[in-house]
Parts: sequence; C-alpha cells; structure tokens
Amino acid sequence: MANVIEHEGVVESLSDSTITVAINQRSACAGCNAYGQCSAAESKVKQVEVLKANANCDCKVGDKVKVTATMGTGRTAVLFACIIPLVLMAITLVISSRLTDNDAISGTISLGVLLPYMLVLWLTRNKFRNKLTFSIELLNN
Repeated sequence: MANVIEHEGVVESLSDSTITVAINQRSACAGCNAYGQCSAAESKVKQVEVLKANANCDCKVGDKVKVTATMGTGRTAVLFACIIPLVLMAITLVISSRLTDNDAISGTISLGVLLPYMLVLWLTRNKFRNKLTFSIELLNN
C-alpha cells in the first residue's frame, strides 16, 4: 500500500458516468492543539471526479468513501501541472532574454508560452481523464 494515495471524502453528486467526491484537504498542522486559533492552519474542499467504472461500490449522495490513486497518477499530474510548465517558462525566458535586452518583454514572453500549453492540455483533457484515474470504496459508517 506504499504506492497508493488515499483520502476520505463524501459523495457530492452522481451522473451517468462519474461520481463527484468532495475531499476536505487540511494542512499538515491540523492535528495541533492550537489549530483553531492559528492563522497558518488552512482547510480546502477539493472535488474529485471518479469514473463509475472505477468505483468499487454502489454509492449514494452523502456516503463516506475512500478515494485512492496510485503514486504514478500523482507523479504524472505533478509532471504536467508543474514541472513541464516551469521548464517551458525557464527555457523561453533564457532564449527571449538573449534575443531582447528588455526584461519585461522576456518575462511576458515566458509567461505567454503557458497559454498554448494550457490550451493543449485542455484540448487533450479526455486523454488525461482516462489516464489519471481514481477509484473509490465505500467506508463503513
């Protein structure tokens, strides 16, 4: 189980092909005694879409479930969401700074390279939806 990422969540909605699960993501200091008074503590609700084909249960809205993903899924997501855009920006910044003497133009060009990259990601989102999959299991209440 070392290669599995698990989070508990609540089924928020159901459609013909997907199950939407709300996961309450808390900061690492959530277990601290001063959690309620600390301004550094944060909590966010994330929504995860799970294909019904990957559901190991017959879920209803409001059911508590465990969402699991493999480490490979997480690594692939980080690669396409963080590492590749950073490398693209860095390479574009170096090339544009050598071609122009204006730092503002170089910075704008290096940020602008993200627009076509994000457009390509958006256009290929269905491929990613099939590759980056989650599965869920019903938790005993």
